[in-house]
Amino acid sequence: MVTVRTCKGRKQDGQTCGAPPVHESGLCFWHDPDYTAEAKEAQRIGGMRHRTEATISAAYDFEGLRTVDQIWRFIELAAIGTLRLENGAVRNRTMGSLSQIAMKLLGIGEYEERMLALETALTPRLAKPSKPARRQ
Repeated sequence: MVTVRTCKGRKQDGQTCGAPPVHESGLCFWHDPDYTAEAKEAQRIGGMRHRTEATISAAYDFEGLRTVDQIWRFIELAAIGTLRLENGAVRNRTMGSLSQIAMKLLGIGEYEERMLALETALTPRLAKPSKPARRQ
């Protein structure tokens, strides 16, 4: 049987931490007093990253890459940024790559539309109960 060591510290809500301890103290990075300064700096940097991420996401109307529409928005932003660059080999290669990605997205979007049309057309047929086979 394998025993997994976990931090002896408690979260703010009173639950056990569960993170792996860093030393024999039995405490993780966040709870070990030897790492207090490093933990505070990590929190500060994490907070700055979160604020920066929120600001940039709002400025560019970027919500993530979980849907085809969100990926389209991302490609559009990349294309706009690329078009602002001075004409050259790097810009042209990037534009070619973005064009290839856009073509794939167009195909995926067309496929999704066709699948939706098929599902819409077939759903009434599939929902009807089938008649039992006749015995002869």
